[in-house]
Amino acid sequence: MTTEKTASDSWFTKRIMKLTCLEKWIVNSPQRTRQVEQTALALFEHINLPPQPRCLEIGCGQGAVTPLLVEYFGAQAVATDFDPEQVALGQERLADLGEPVEFRVVDARAMPFDDAQFDGVFSFGVLHHILGGWRQVVAETARVLRRPEPFGYAQDVPAERKPDGWFVFTDMVVSPRAGRLVRRLLPRLD
Repeated sequence: MTTEKTASDSWFTKRIMKLTCLEKWIVNSPQRTRQVEQTALALFEHINLPPQPRCLEIGCGQGAVTPLLVEYFGAQAVATDFDPEQVALGQERLADLGEPVEFRVVDARAMPFDDAQFDGVFSFGVLHHILGGWRQVVAETARVLRRPEPFGYAQDVPAERKPDGWFVFTDMVVSPRAGRLVRRLLPRLD
């Protein structure tokens, strides 16, 4: 696990970034799993990844989306979560997927991956747990995604592997009124 950015985090920040027992029960429930799978599949229809893409999942939890990446896109997937318990649950639940999936405990604010390494980065309902750090996650995502060459595509890259990536995510959206109330009550939330 990358500890650079987390060493100075307050107890409150670390607490919000890990789910409570109740939250884990909710997000790991069969109903929530089906909902996330349906949302992911609906979004997958609108993106175009190259054959056998390399995909990163931020906040994989128990692994609801991970097998979809493998089945739908034929992806080599790296499934990550901040919470080691959720990573262990995902590994156990998806042990039969084998080699196309690697599970890792990762702080998405400081990802231990090289630049332009992934064709797709996926995150479903996670960013609101990253207090004051969601902008870092977006910056890190941009860094690890494949992107177009500044002056067109490199000549030596096959057409089906052009280096541009997708960031596909969902998260909670609150009304402006609720957002103002939350900012007043919990000014540390971003």
